[in-house]
This record gives sequence, structure tokens and C-alpha cells, in this order.
Amino acid sequence: MTQTSVRNRRHRVNRAARAAGAIVALSVVTGACSGGSADTAAADLSDQPEITAEAAEVRHFADLPTMVATSDLVVEAKVVKAEAGACETDQSDQGEECVSRARLVTLQIDDVLHAKKDAKATTVQVVEGEWNAEGEGVLFNGVTWTKAGDKAVYFLHAGKKNYSLISSQGRVIVTGEQLQPTKGHDDKLRDSLGKMTYAQLTTEVERASKGFHSGRVAPLAQ
Repeated sequence: MTQTSVRNRRHRVNRAARAAGAIVALSVVTGACSGGSADTAAADLSDQPEITAEAAEVRHFADLPTMVATSDLVVEAKVVKAEAGACETDQSDQGEECVSRARLVTLQIDDVLHAKKDAKATTVQVVEGEWNAEGEGVLFNGVTWTKAGDKAVYFLHAGKKNYSLISSQGRVIVTGEQLQPTKGHDDKLRDSLGKMTYAQLTTEVERASKGFHSGRVAPLAQ
């Protein structure tokens, strides 16, 4: 894998300034598409990420209860599909051009473990990486690309139009009883999650949710 170019990194920094409350790679997509529809462009996009990148995050958690209390929604969900989002555009000497497309992942909710408000949705969509102007896949902050059928526990932040991961720590892939926290985090939370089973994780999330609603567990200070 290669590192992002300076030009592409500049575009991501610009997006970071617009994505309050979410990391760059997982922000809600709002850009208008000028480079054709996602369907027509999909044939030119890579199936796997070829580039790894790091982006500044606004939240970092040391423990599971705080991450639960800070999340608007925590769900067990299965990946239904992944698709290209609308173009993120920028001006160049040739006019307006498509510089990136978000990789939108649709999740089928199996169970709601925590919610600050009534959760009625049966599916949600989050952004999981992106494609750059050349169609190369970009993986951010260790959040690997999932595929249809993959199962995980998602800790989500509610945006104006969609949900995003509360941070790159906020996705734990589930395989049977085994958990796979996001790689690249050398911290207490990752160590703690790595020692849990799936059943233990769901129990601890529900316990933290009750603690939040009773005022015993506080969210991360903004």
C-alpha cells in the first residue's frame, strides 16, 4: 500500500474542517456529483483499498462505557452492500472535477444495544473509506473495508442526514464469539475489547447504556 499524495491529503483536510463531530473518512456525504452517477462510475473503482491514510479525529476513548455514553446509537448490524457515493468536487484549471467518492456501506440492524432516542430505523448507512480521483481505494485510520455478510457492533454518531462512526474505535467486527477491534489503536480500550467475547461485549454495552440513562456514566466532554 502507498501513502496518499499531497494533493489528495489537501482535499481531505478541507473535508475535515466541514465534518464537525466525525473523522474525515466517516463523515456524512453532502457533495454534489458532477462526474456521472455512482452506478456508471463503479466499474472504474477498485474492489480493495490500495492506499492507507491517517486523519485527525475529534474523539478518542479510553474505555467502553464512555464510548457507549457518547454514541447516539449502538447496534449489532450486518453489511448488506457497499456502493459509491456522490462526487466530492473541487475547482481546477479544467473546471470542476470529481476528486473523491465516499464508500457507502448499508447496514441491516439486527439489534439496538443503546440509543439516546427511540431508534426506529431498520437500516443505516455509514461511510467506510473512499475512492480518490483515480479510482484507488483509500482506507482511513485502520478501519478496514467490509463486505456483504460481515457482522459488527457499530458505535454511531447521528449527523444531519446520516450516521457516522463515533471514532475509528467505534466498530468491532464479530466472527462467532471472536471480536476484531480496529487495528492501529495501541490503547486500553482496544486491549479491553480484545479480551472480550461477543456475548460479553453486548452485555457490557447494555450495562453502560443503563448507566448513561440513569446518569451514572457520562459521555466524553465535547
